[in-house]
Parts: sequence; C-alpha cells; structure tokens
Amino acid sequence: MNWQRLLICKILQDKELRRVKVQYRLTPNTLSDPLAIRIFSEIDAHYRKYGEVPSVELIKDKFPDFDYQEVGDSLDVVCDKVQSELMRREVANLFSRYEHLLQNDPRKFVKLCKNQVERIHQVFNTHSFEDKTLEELYNPVMEDYWQSKHSQGLVGIPYPWSSLNQATGGLEPEQFVLIYANSAMMKTWILVYCCYFWAQAGQKCLFITREMSKEQISRRLLSFVAGVDYRKLRTGTLNEEEEKKLIEANEKVKEIGQNIIISEAVDEDREFTLDVIRMKLEEVCPTILLLDGMHLLRIKGSRDRDWTNFMTISQDMKQIAKEFRLSVIATSQANRRGSAASRSADDIAFTYDFFRDTDVVLRLLYSRDRHMIAVLIKKSREGEEGAFVIEAKPGISMQEDKTFPIVEVDDWVKQIAREAEKLRVPSSNGVEEGKEEEDIDIDVW
Repeated sequence: MNWQRLLICKILQDKELRRVKVQYRLTPNTLSDPLAIRIFSEIDAHYRKYGEVPSVELIKDKFPDFDYQEVGDSLDVVCDKVQSELMRREVANLFSRYEHLLQNDPRKFVKLCKNQVERIHQVFNTHSFEDKTLEELYNPVMEDYWQSKHSQGLVGIPYPWSSLNQATGGLEPEQFVLIYANSAMMKTWILVYCCYFWAQAGQKCLFITREMSKEQISRRLLSFVAGVDYRKLRTGTLNEEEEKKLIEANEKVKEIGQNIIISEAVDEDREFTLDVIRMKLEEVCPTILLLDGMHLLRIKGSRDRDWTNFMTISQDMKQIAKEFRLSVIATSQANRRGSAASRSADDIAFTYDFFRDTDVVLRLLYSRDRHMIAVLIKKSREGEEGAFVIEAKPGISMQEDKTFPIVEVDDWVKQIAREAEKLRVPSSNGVEEGKEEEDIDIDVW
C-alpha cells in the first residue's frame, strides 16, 4: 500500500493541507514517491496562489496517472503511516551511507548516527516542544544581556561591518540571512569576504557554490588573504611587491585554511536539493553555511525552479539552520523577469516568499563608477532596518565607508531611477517600432 499517495488523496478529500505541513511536518521535500512529490507540490502551489486546496478533477486532469480513491482512515492515521514509512527509510539510508565507517572509524560512525537519529526524531516528532518556565529562562536571558553589554550590543558572531552589527546584533546561531540583488551586483564577493572574515575569527565555514567553480572561489579568497587586487591576480599582472605578498600569504592560508571548506555542486544530472546540502552538512559539521545561488535550488522531484516553490525552499533553509544549530547565509537573484508592468507583482511574490522565514535580509546596489556597494537592510527580525556603504575593491578593501553620508542612499536610488528612465526608447507611441520597451534596471547606478 502506497501511503504517500493515499496522503495526497486524503488532502484532496478533506481539503486539509495546513495541518499536514505544520503539525506533521510533511512537505514535498520530505516525501520519496516521485508522483506524490509532484502532486503535493502542485497542491501546495495552488493553495498559496488561491488560498484553497484544488479539486480532485483539476489534479486528475494535470496528472492522468494518478489513481484517486476515497480514504476511510482519518488524516491522523494516514500521516502517522507516512511518517513511519519515511523514518524507516531515513534510518536505513543512514546506516547504508555510513556503513564503511563502522570498520574504519567506529567512534565517528556512532557520533554521526547519534546526531542524525536525533535529527530524524526532530523532523518527524509531531510533539517536539521543549517546555521551560520563565524562572528557568531568567538566568540565560541575563547572561545574554551582560554579554551584549560588554560586547557593545553584539549577541552573535560579528559581521565585517559595524553598521550591520549595530542593526542586527551580529550573526546568531540558527539564523537564516538572505542577500539578494540582480546579477553582477557583487553578491558572491560579499559572501566570499564574510567567509574570509569569519574563518579568521575561528569559525568553520562551509561555502557551497553552484554558479562558480571551487577554483574561482578559492582565487577570490586568496586575493583577500594576500591583500592584492583580484583582477591583477586573475590576469597574472601583479607587480613584484604584490607577488611577494601572494607568496607570503601561504602562511596565513595554513592558519585559516582548515576553517574554509569549498564545495562545488558539479553533477548536472543530480538534483541540487536541500537533501544534498544536508548530506554535506552531516559530513563537514560547520558552524556557518554560506550558500551561493539559493535561487538554483530545486524542490525534490520538481523539474522546474518556479518562484512559487521558493517559499518551501525558504522554510527548509530555516529548518536546516535550526536542525544543525548553525548560521545560514545565502545569496539569491532578485526576481527581475517579465515586463516593467507585470514585474511588480512578481517582486511582491518574491519578497513575500523569500522574506517570510528569514531573520535578516540584505539588498545590494552596486556602483561600478563609484566602486561602492550600498547595503540596504530590508529586514532584521531582532534589530533595525537601515543602510550603509562599503568599498568595492575586490581583494584590497571591502570595508565600510564611514565618510559616505548614509542619508543619501535614498537619493542614490532616486538617481538610479532617473538614469534608467533615459534608457527608454522614444517614439510617437512610447515604444519604437519593432522593439518592446526596454526592461529598466534600477540597480545599476
């Protein structure tokens, strides 16, 4: 009996989706049956768009191979059966995955299995509440207060920029931070610089890259370690003094190199899913996960990277931060598809889907002429919104520019809009014949 497909039938029958996802923590990403995953994803997308579970007829029309049937068991019974089935599969996969360690390194085998069994328990435990009284929580809260006072408001790991520390209190464990912007807006550079900064502070960083190779990321990191211009490093045009810095950087690489693990998703035939990231986290056990290209993630079983799926991805990224008790900082492309008229609706959906489960959201605006990046703090769950400016000199400096008046950031954005307006093609009807109106990129100053 395929309980996962029966769960789909029961969701359609009872029109009950929220309880399945919230109480039983069953999502398309937790299932294993390919057809059940695709239908669950369709139901979920329909629910987010229209606020209701789709009809049986609509699902049967989209999935002719789906054999719908009335289910006599209650929703609780079906969910429990699915959870039990998934737990058995997870445990079996766990032992299969680490069986080789049993002979070579039994201690590591026990440690990994213990951690992962606990993770499986947390994922599928429908009553995983940890209760404490206010009296029990008083001392931990006071410890946090005194720590914050003596560290000038920091409650987490410092960011490289003081304005961001003041606004957020630092990067805390189990936080999910999103950096987003259009393409070529220095997102990866910001992530690389953060990785370098935190590795120097003794944090173990896992840098997962999908868009760039390990060698490209390593070269960018090395430019910061050596303190040399990245473009000259890449083109082999360093002068004698800079080359000496590059050679001397070897000692510093030995000091912090073990704190940086760069992982490249190279298998194009394999889905780049959160399950793949989980496996890597189990292997490396970092304190900070840096993910470059979150927009390239797929929901398991889904063939498309649809914007409507991103809310599920965002939820799962936050869940990963909590499961592994680490900080997650990810980059993503802003949603700039479509015409200027329709794009605003897409941007609203993008903002809602991605921001919902984030703790901190940063929007980047890059000026090539000024060699500056404006960082807009769009969300800080435990802090304040705001903006600051950093230098954009890869390999040399990405320090905060305290001399630049922050109040002018809004003026910059207005100027961007004015400059972009000039890109429109003039004609009698507003659009030149044979050409559609150009997409206005308000992020290029």
